Order: sequence, then C-alpha cells, then structure tokens
Amino acid sequence: EVQVTYNPLPNWTMKLTGGKQETRYSDVLKEYTAWYAHRSPAWDNARAADYLLPQYQQYANYTTSSGGNVNLANFWDSYGFTPEIGIDRTDGCTNVRNYFNNVVLPQVNTAIDLDGRLAPGQRRFRWAFLTNYVFTQSALKGFAVGGSQRWEDRSVIGYYGRSSGANTLIPNYIDRSDVNRPIYDSANWYTDLWISYTT
Repeated sequence: EVQVTYNPLPNWTMKLTGGKQETRYSDVLKEYTAWYAHRSPAWDNARAADYLLPQYQQYANYTTSSGGNVNLANFWDSYGFTPEIGIDRTDGCTNVRNYFNNVVLPQVNTAIDLDGRLAPGQRRFRWAFLTNYVFTQSALKGFAVGGSQRWEDRSVIGYYGRSSGANTLIPNYIDRSDVNRPIYDSANWYTDLWISYTT
C-alpha cells in the first residue's frame, strides 16, 4: 500500500492511497491427502466376512424385513445400510464407491484445483482520493467541504461448473467447479461528499 498526502494550503488537505493485495490458496488439503493415504488401504480390504462371527455370516448380504437389499461383502461395493446409498438409487449412489465418486471426490478435486488460485471475494487493486477544504475567512468561515473518490478492482465470486464424468448415470452431471472459468463481479466506484461546520 502507498499513501501520498499533499497540503496545497494549511486549510486544504489531499490524500491519495493505492494498494494491491493478493491471497492465494496454498497447500490445499494436505491433511486430507495424508489421511486418505493412511485410510484407503483399510477401505480397500474391508470385508464384512472378516469381522462377522460365524453365526452372523449371512448378514454380509441379506434382505431386510421391508424388502431392501443390503450388501456388506466388501466396503467399496456395499450398499443398503443407509438411505443415501442403495442399489436402486437413480442419482448414481448405488454403492459406497459411487457415493464417494459422486459426492466426496468432486469437492476434494475442486479444492485441490484451487491450489495456487486467487481466493474468491478478494479485490486485487484499489485506490482512493480524499480532499477537504476549510474556509478560514469571509462569511463561510468555519465551514468545510470535501469529498472522496474510491475504486476497487473486480473479484472472483465463483466458478462455472463442469462435469467430472464420475456420475455415469446422469449425462453431463455438473459436480465440479471449472477453476479455469472464473465468474467475476464488477469493479466498484464510490463517491462521498460532505459539508461540515465548526464553531
């Protein structure tokens, strides 16, 4: 930020301020990446048969009293144990793997894609000019007039969407942000005027 102050007269002040700020995403989801690398081998190998006692092995794959199908043979291909994951779902969440690909992975990938990008809502450049004049004589003595003009740069407020292709049941299902196509709001101008009187 740079600020310049100039007083043409003792009773006349001017100030010009300009600034640049830039905040970027960095090291996005480092903790998640490490956590996933640690947990995914357990998920890849998790099978109900390895944990159920012999007398309960039939519950690795069964039909509920209401007619719902439950399959717990292995973790990634399991379904039916929660309403969000079912073999008959039309949104593609027919098992844990598809749920993860349709719901979790797009959010993870979008966050990773943002690494190095400008943070949304931030205005990179801005400047402001302010002036104030105080009347020291004549009938206007004691009065002051002034004003300011401010400008701020446009900012990213979001991104257009795109399909990752993970959901094969719904063609062109938009589940991910296209970080190469940001949506900007407009730059802003602000004008302030004032008058004051000091006794």
